[in-house]
Amino acid sequence: MKKKHWMVKTGNFLFRYRGQIPVFFFLLALVFVIIFPRNPGQGENLRIFFYFLVSLTGLFIRIDTIGHVPPGTSGRNRTRQVAETLNTSGWYSIFRHPLYIANYLLYLGPLLLTESVVFILFYLVILGMYYKLISLAEDDFLAGKFGDVFTSWESKTPAFLPVFNHYKPPLYPFSLKKVLINEYHMILEIPLAFTAMITARIYGLTGRFHVPIFWIVVLAVTIVVWIAMEIYHHHEKRKWQVQT
Repeated sequence: MKKKHWMVKTGNFLFRYRGQIPVFFFLLALVFVIIFPRNPGQGENLRIFFYFLVSLTGLFIRIDTIGHVPPGTSGRNRTRQVAETLNTSGWYSIFRHPLYIANYLLYLGPLLLTESVVFILFYLVILGMYYKLISLAEDDFLAGKFGDVFTSWESKTPAFLPVFNHYKPPLYPFSLKKVLINEYHMILEIPLAFTAMITARIYGLTGRFHVPIFWIVVLAVTIVVWIAMEIYHHHEKRKWQVQT
């Protein structure tokens, strides 16, 4: 019991920093590919496409989850757990923590560019333990708030390993507006991370700062879309402030 209490307490502390820890891994990966660059060899483009697909899979899960959740749930808040409703449909019907799985895949994509088994295993283990502690804190909060309803859901829904035959359609319709307002930063973060990693690897191999033209174009298009989303975000925020 004491061990579980310590893990929940640690998870609550780490919850406030769940956005910073993956950034630490990314910065570490940038340094790693500069010091220990691997010659990409044949099939580089195909491998990069696969790595990018890993991140896009995480992004899809995150967007689809956020788009269907009811108001008053724990999204991007940092200070404390929030849940006015227990989500048990959609992605939450096949595992209890889809957003953590989504983030896991999102950040894994660019880190795969290290192409180092040791570094990738280090990421998988450390971040896996990190999300495990946060998920225990979240489960403890939900158990205290929803009691037997949570216990019943927990007993048949794994924390991270999906059980696809348990899938139930989302109770709430998909809200594109909610996604555009809350998740638009991801549109820029993924291409930026891949561009930075590829550029760092080239620098490590050649000693020259060179950004491939393909990634310059991808980044330019992404920045334009991100600026449009930023304007839309502030417009909706001002409109909400006027209404309240």
